[in-house]
Amino acid sequence: MKDAHLTCINRMVARLDSVFVMDGAAELTRHERAEVTGLLEKTLYDIVGIVEPGMFVEVGAFDASFSCRMKARYPDARCLALEANPRVFERFRDEIQAKGVDYMLLAAAAESGNVDLYIPEVIAGNARPHVNRMASLNQIRAKNSTMVKTSVPAITLDKLLAPTSPERLCMWVDVEGAIDKVLEGAQRTLERTDVIYCEIEERQVWKDQVLAPAILTKLEMSGFVMVARDF
Repeated sequence: MKDAHLTCINRMVARLDSVFVMDGAAELTRHERAEVTGLLEKTLYDIVGIVEPGMFVEVGAFDASFSCRMKARYPDARCLALEANPRVFERFRDEIQAKGVDYMLLAAAAESGNVDLYIPEVIAGNARPHVNRMASLNQIRAKNSTMVKTSVPAITLDKLLAPTSPERLCMWVDVEGAIDKVLEGAQRTLERTDVIYCEIEERQVWKDQVLAPAILTKLEMSGFVMVARDF
């Protein structure tokens, strides 16, 4: 998020520090990890309450839970959720759109057009559900994995959001190792974004994946400061 808001949220980050110690992250149980993630999301919602953006953009939305929650909390805000996996989109489209969220079958990418989407059906020998969260613009690196490749429509966030009025944004990005492509197509969008909540990794899970240090550097160069993270 931007520097101007930092003094307002220091007290919120303290509650994350009370349960999360970097050196002990590897030993956290699944329940403890869920607790940390829950506190991180609670911090996000508190930050949103401070900056009060006029638009929410969720990329890699799956069931668009963040967009639906924000639409219920801020009914006058525009909530836009992008999901690239056609299987997921068909499963959730009607119920999400009924809640007032603009749920769209689109990948956010570095360029507009059609892109290859890889949908894992088996990861490291373990079968995945037909509708799952793991689709990516990158192929997974795990051995004994199978993926279905499909062509899907893609758009840059700059092109998608250019016709809209210049509301301030909050952005949620969870795109399975392809966040670099989202940011590359969002140069102007980042200028009007106050808060970004995103998934990044410190080790390669996906082929050609850009890792956390480079993503954080990119965001810092765009004026953002990391204020909280989970394990």
